[in-house]
Amino acid sequence: MPGPHPTELTLRFQRRPGTEYVRGDITSAEYHVAWPDGSPVQAGLIRFCNFGSRLLLGRGYQGGATLVRLTVYPVAGLKAALTRPGGGVRCRRLYALRRGDSIRLHFLDGTPTEAVFHAAQDEPHVLRWLHADDMPPGQAFWFDLGCQTIAEECPA
Repeated sequence: MPGPHPTELTLRFQRRPGTEYVRGDITSAEYHVAWPDGSPVQAGLIRFCNFGSRLLLGRGYQGGATLVRLTVYPVAGLKAALTRPGGGVRCRRLYALRRGDSIRLHFLDGTPTEAVFHAAQDEPHVLRWLHADDMPPGQAFWFDLGCQTIAEECPA
């Protein structure tokens, strides 16, 4: 039986000036996250470290509004072949871990990210994109996250 299929979500990101935060040696910043039409998204995507920002928005991101297509490619585990979608898509392996109502994303080495989703609060479309229903509590849900810039400095 084939596993879960890839899912896509297109969101608008814009850095919120003055929200830089340093904890230990990790610097992060907050972002306005919205649907392409500018309406806010209710989801656990608010603060990103520098590594996460580069993955989502690319190395050349200057802080303006940017449309990004995010694709979750479910994989069998850490050792599965990395998804290589091509066409300028940035792709990294992550896993999600569900504990009760909360779903936190982690880097491959186990480091937790700032991205935490809440099954009872976040928008159903976002939870479907994340494959929340395919996540048994306490078990890693491995996936490759593909990020592709669609447009920069898009109108609100």
